[in-house]
Amino acid sequence: MEISDKLKGHTILLGKDPTDARLIVGLVVDGAVRWTPMAGTDGVPASVSRLVARTSMAHCKIEVDAQATCVVITNMKAANVTYVDGTEIMAKRVKDNCDIALGKDRFTVSLERVLATAVMIADRIKPAAPREVSIKHLEEVWDTYEQKLDAIAERQRRMAAQQMFPPILTLGGGALSGGLATLGYMTGVYITAPLAICGVTLMIRNYVMRSRDKSREESKDNENWLFDNYVCPNSACQHFMGKQPYKILRQSRKCPYCGVAFTCN
Repeated sequence: MEISDKLKGHTILLGKDPTDARLIVGLVVDGAVRWTPMAGTDGVPASVSRLVARTSMAHCKIEVDAQATCVVITNMKAANVTYVDGTEIMAKRVKDNCDIALGKDRFTVSLERVLATAVMIADRIKPAAPREVSIKHLEEVWDTYEQKLDAIAERQRRMAAQQMFPPILTLGGGALSGGLATLGYMTGVYITAPLAICGVTLMIRNYVMRSRDKSREESKDNENWLFDNYVCPNSACQHFMGKQPYKILRQSRKCPYCGVAFTCN
């Protein structure tokens, strides 16, 4: 029998609707019974006991083990009658091809449809919000974001500094050549030319580096990465925590959006 993982360790209740002649299926979740009518089960006879959600009483219950490999059906009280393959039982491990009947009128029930209805109930249940979540991992997220910012800023500072060299070489060479000429030395041109060549070479190199620089794109990617990862750990929230440093965020007692408590453990 193939059983959904959503039913692992759960108890399923079966019984008649207290206000109608239909069968209802209840799923016990955290001590409470969530129930829904089973489609196509009108005309349930009075011999089938009622399912009362507030007391968790029903005609019978179906228990799924923690591995979702074993299903046991149990008659809930002596006044009820539950049959498996035509034999009255109090508790019995059932298979997917067995016949289940409820009450003295032997109202037949499909185990497959019961399990499918229970899965439908489980799908409708929203997970309970956690009482608290750890934000310790957000420290690494923020540190990584800042490291990327620093690396981009450092590269831009180096490029800005390198752009100053060509003018310095050109102006310096010209000044040196002029000074030597004033002193009567004719070797100034031999100094100016190499410095000018170096200056032009550096200008070309700086132009190529600027044209290939991806600082803007990297900055945008870094911002998007922070937006996707610097979020409330509550899976039901996942709201961006803003550009507040982690040392400020850890002083917060709870998420301002979902209210879940923060811990730094």
